[in-house]
Amino acid sequence: MAEETPPPPDTPARCNPPPPPPPLCYAPAPPETGGSVPPTPGGSTRHDDRGTRPLSLRFMVVLGIALGIAFYAFLFVLSLLQYGGYEYMGVQNAEIQDRIVAMFLDTVILQEIKILLIYAGFGLLIGLPAGLWLFLVSRAFRPRMSRRLATLALLVTLAAAHTLFLWYGMAVHPRLFIDQFYNASALPFLFQYIGSELLTPWLLKAVGSLWFLSFPALSFLALRRESRLPTVALSVVALFLVAWQWTSLPDSLRYRLHGSSGSERPNVLILALDSLRPDYMEGAAGDGLARLRRESVSFSGATSPFPRTFPAWVSMLTGQEPAQHGIRHMFPTPALLSRPRVSLADTLAEAGWETAVFSDFAGDIFGRIDLGFQHVEVPEFSLRSNVRLGVWKMHVHLIPYLAASGLLDRHES
Repeated sequence: MAEETPPPPDTPARCNPPPPPPPLCYAPAPPETGGSVPPTPGGSTRHDDRGTRPLSLRFMVVLGIALGIAFYAFLFVLSLLQYGGYEYMGVQNAEIQDRIVAMFLDTVILQEIKILLIYAGFGLLIGLPAGLWLFLVSRAFRPRMSRRLATLALLVTLAAAHTLFLWYGMAVHPRLFIDQFYNASALPFLFQYIGSELLTPWLLKAVGSLWFLSFPALSFLALRRESRLPTVALSVVALFLVAWQWTSLPDSLRYRLHGSSGSERPNVLILALDSLRPDYMEGAAGDGLARLRRESVSFSGATSPFPRTFPAWVSMLTGQEPAQHGIRHMFPTPALLSRPRVSLADTLAEAGWETAVFSDFAGDIFGRIDLGFQHVEVPEFSLRSNVRLGVWKMHVHLIPYLAASGLLDRHES
């Protein structure tokens, strides 16, 4: 059998030719990049979504709502962490607190759920316009803003808005923040000092007004070549919010406290501040109370008939000592409460005046005893209502929004 002769060394071996290389395809980049995007193997073009794609309105609105709700849920948790403990009339007791929470656990849980929903509502109300504002900033000035940077900018915007709200609450109601800020460590103390002593409510309102008015200005810059309808709509909304921010419904329109028609009787107004020492009014040089005291007759030798709110009020309005009217502490029996008494309010009503009493929790006694007032607007007093009040007092980061919206003065029954 003949052997197979191998091919000569210089004869090339047979093989399939390699495939031709793919054509290179150069595509122009979006206008923001200002150049060509280098191709990837296979002819595809790579776009950097993180830095070149413009932010969409839908993305910023959804991001604002989601991040706003998440941020204010964080404030809900932060308020719980800052809470110093339940107290009544300045007295704190951990054992009593645990017993009260165990007794009213359902009330506490339902109240916390309600407050968490209120936090979420404010997160929606603040987060949505914050996302819209950043969208307008992006469209007006066309920065190369990635989604990650937009998220960070939105967080900074929400934190700045909350800081302004906190300072406004501290400027209007500084006493509500004393435990969590003023009496805390150095940084919280400094934070409240800035809000309560250095800033004024009108200055903080002015900053808020400028933010509202920036919406139509940014809309005009962003959409000047497009429809003018969004700019007009935002202008109307911004002007309405500014007007609402600087005006409030006066009590004279809510309650008409006057004498009979055509009467020349003057209005009689009794202003009472519970547990206020006279020397604490001396430091309020520009305050209305200090001016009222300077222009009034001062009885420096007057003493309280009893060092408790309930007996003292009954004595002032009836002219009787506690031994006569029977009220000697804050929790009198139903028999003592129902005892008939003639008060100043009865005398004024017989003479033709309309009588009314308005108070916060310092005057809850007027809801428990009949002292002759025709209209009584005071909060309910009970152990359950005090538990609800204690839950509200925990959430120091919600108080500024209630103060700014006027809800802080409405008493929950």
